[in-house]
Amino acid sequence: TVYNQSNDIIYALESLFPSHKPLLPSQNDNERRMKAQELLRLERTLFSAWMYWLTGSERSKGTFMNVLNQVENELKSSQGGDFFLG
Repeated sequence: TVYNQSNDIIYALESLFPSHKPLLPSQNDNERRMKAQELLRLERTLFSAWMYWLTGSERSKGTFMNVLNQVENELKSSQGGDFFLG
């Protein structure tokens, strides 16, 4: 199987390696699950902004930089690690 979407890769890794530290919050933790979904959308937004800048005009660089700043802020606010949600 070939996975080309980051969300699909995460879910595949979760199912293939259930004894390792999970990449996603528990199904019982609705607040953190919602935050994880928000961050996954941000990741897609970042990719889209980067691709648009790469294939579009120089003007789209500002949009990419704004999204990159959002990512940086989320990483700074994460607790307990170097990744989103710790």
